[in-house]
Amino acid sequence: MTDRAAGVLPGLWQVLYSLGIFASRRLLPRSMFGVAVFYLLTGLGTLALIQGQRALNPWAMGLPFCVGQLLAAAVLYRTLERDHDAA
Repeated sequence: MTDRAAGVLPGLWQVLYSLGIFASRRLLPRSMFGVAVFYLLTGLGTLALIQGQRALNPWAMGLPFCVGQLLAAAVLYRTLERDHDAA
């Protein structure tokens, strides 16, 4: 794989991850739509703004993944687990 092709992997991963969440939205809480939008926007931003070797920087994928997973965890906790904690 060339460096140019490898440079799109972080952004492409984020876009595809968002599409997976969009496809599962009927089974997930309604608030997960925001998480999918977050991954889509960060993926498109990564593809548009970060080119070449800079795209392979671990922060280009690590930071959006960390923030997105924290958002997803917060949404799932708020919508699914809060009722169990109150009981």
